[in-house]
Amino acid sequence: MKSSSESDGGLDECKQQLEYVKGSTSDYIEIVIDMNAPTMNGVLVIQCATFQGLFTSAQ
Repeated sequence: MKSSSESDGGLDECKQQLEYVKGSTSDYIEIVIDMNAPTMNGVLVIQCATFQGLFTSAQ
């Protein structure tokens, strides 16, 4: 997980996490942003976290 990356650069780790869980029925990604950040485009990625195995059903 990478913290405090400006949205206009440095998002490779988050992109890799998104690619990893693509098509998964039990994993998800949570991206937390600050839309009022003092950056060039006003957006700052605070957190990009992967949660695995949360939606598995008991059989």
